[in-house]
Amino acid sequence: MNKFKVKAKTSFAQENYKEAMLLSSQILFDEPDNEYWSMFVRLCDLGLENSVNAQHIYDYFTTMQDQEADEQTAIKKINDLIKAGDGDKVQISKYLEEFSQSSVDKLQSISYEEFLQLIDERGSFKVAFEDIMYSTKISLENKKQFYEFLEKLINNNFHNIAYEYLDSHFNFFKYDKEVQKLYNMLEKQTHETHRR
Repeated sequence: MNKFKVKAKTSFAQENYKEAMLLSSQILFDEPDNEYWSMFVRLCDLGLENSVNAQHIYDYFTTMQDQEADEQTAIKKINDLIKAGDGDKVQISKYLEEFSQSSVDKLQSISYEEFLQLIDERGSFKVAFEDIMYSTKISLENKKQFYEFLEKLINNNFHNIAYEYLDSHFNFFKYDKEVQKLYNMLEKQTHETHRR
């Protein structure tokens, strides 16, 4: 089932909404009460009509998740946005403006080099990242830093966060083979974790 979830998110990021919707529907067949995937199906439906709005709305959801927002609240906001996407242009503009000014932009920011120094000080990636994950964002300035950081997240079992990073940046790197390698690495490690 996790493989379906990865493929659904990947298809959505690639704007292949029909495939994403089919995969999401299969997930819902096994998890009928899963509010996230119910929301995701509706987002896919919106994407068929307005891809730009669908991608922006999902980015907004990802940002709320990065901020550790309550999932129920985040899903409610996204459902409101999907309704807005069906016709209320003023409402969707309001939400997207809120997104651009959201508190994620107000978080303390450190460079990747500063984060590497923090790892040295704390003695491990896991400890250093847990120290800052709720209060600080890490500025990744190039692909090399992005790939290195994602590999460290995956190898230290921050799988959900790694998925969110990959999903939110997929459009920038969608034709890059390294991104698929990271997805494969993440899928393998997640599978191994569930087997333990």
